[in-house]
Amino acid sequence: MTLTKLLDGAVVTMTPGEEAQTTAAWAAADAARAAYVPPEVPALQLRRAARALGQYAAIVSYITTNNGDVLDWWQSKSTIRRDDPTLATIAAALGVSSNALNTLFRNAAALPPQ
Repeated sequence: MTLTKLLDGAVVTMTPGEEAQTTAAWAAADAARAAYVPPEVPALQLRRAARALGQYAAIVSYITTNNGDVLDWWQSKSTIRRDDPTLATIAAALGVSSNALNTLFRNAAALPPQ
């Protein structure tokens, strides 16, 4: 692929060094986007993402069989923060790794709002 740039109002072909630098910058930006974990997602989207990943039933089972505070937390949230201590407790109890939780948040953020 030949890349071009705008120089003094004219479109010119990039040098191989400029192409390599530009391509590396694009790759770095793509990697940063892929690694991004949203700090907060709408609770409904998190529930939908958990259902799509097959995790929803386990989450609901844990929440409904534990103390009422966890159930109140689950039912009262309009958004859920990735760093919420209650979420961390639920994830640990279910054996959900930090990476899996990050994937859940990424998937939730990618869903269209309902």
